[in-house]
Amino acid sequence: MVKLAYLSDSTLFSGAANTIQVVKMAQALADEGHHLILHMRASVVPAGWFDRFRHDYGVQADFEVKLWRLPFFKGHAYLYGLLVALYARIMSVDYVYCRSLPAFVAARLLGIPAVLELHQPLNDSQPLWFRRLIPFCWRDSGEVRLVAITSALQHELEFSHPELIGRIQVLPDGADPIPPTVFPCLISERKQCLQVGYTGQLYPGKGAELILTLAPLCPWADFHLVGGRSQDRRFWRSRYGDFANVFWHYSVPHSSVSSYLVSFDVALLPLQRHVATAAGADRDIARWTSPLKLFEYMSAGLAILSSDLPVLHDVLRDESNALFCIADNPCSWQAQLTRLRDDANLRRSLGMQAYSDFCQSHSWRARAREVFPCN
Repeated sequence: MVKLAYLSDSTLFSGAANTIQVVKMAQALADEGHHLILHMRASVVPAGWFDRFRHDYGVQADFEVKLWRLPFFKGHAYLYGLLVALYARIMSVDYVYCRSLPAFVAARLLGIPAVLELHQPLNDSQPLWFRRLIPFCWRDSGEVRLVAITSALQHELEFSHPELIGRIQVLPDGADPIPPTVFPCLISERKQCLQVGYTGQLYPGKGAELILTLAPLCPWADFHLVGGRSQDRRFWRSRYGDFANVFWHYSVPHSSVSSYLVSFDVALLPLQRHVATAAGADRDIARWTSPLKLFEYMSAGLAILSSDLPVLHDVLRDESNALFCIADNPCSWQAQLTRLRDDANLRRSLGMQAYSDFCQSHSWRARAREVFPCN
């Protein structure tokens, strides 16, 4: 058993994918027997927050959660990183697991063995003084490992920092198995229609634009978009209009997403060649992304239609556990979706293979074992 401090910069109840990833990974590490303290930020700490935390994220939370209420000001991330690293040092942890680059740098300067998980390359947005500290954190040290979520990100990091060759572990995101007690929450009035679903954010490039172009081409299918911010839903509806076969479902606690997944016949992963984030359209993650929804689709045993982007080939294989489509070509998606409409056996075989691959490699607990193997 390892005594771990999980130093994240995620915000409590933000609804962002990074918060879900952090909480789920924390639970998986605790399930593997490690003693864990999870550090998170919180703008406010409402009464009864811990019960809501367990409910919304669908976790037991049998680990300590330390919330930090720091104001947001210029340089706040560096102060936060220093404080959580100092706390980890005081608590005499064996390792820190970092989803905060400033926390990682501070922990290494304090001499704490560290694992840094990265979802995009190191960039030049940090102050010069901070960028100069980063190489000292892994130079001549066997106490540092990095986790990259895709092989493309690994190659980019090794190209930019050759000293990291041999220290980077590629681990895509994950999901939890869906309990057998979960029942479908969607009862369609058009029972003859194929039920096609998408879950997650609606930022440009995530695929709402493709779905709303595809829907009128496939009137025999119902399209369900689950999640996203209200302003994003308003934007897409104002731009494309409403369709009788498109259903918008508001954001729900992550613990409720599985009820939607088991309602779908087909799941869509329509990433475009430029994918924005909550930080804005100028932050493109298309080359590095490991979408959380992909593994949730796999855990539900769904037939997946996916954009044919190189980064997704780490996990998906065409005609085996998914069908690939040309990312920005609605006719390509229409043709593949028509195949799935007409061939229930194909839907079943794709879903079974996706589920098998998930069980073998892509649960959160399997991921936790790869990062910190139990002795």
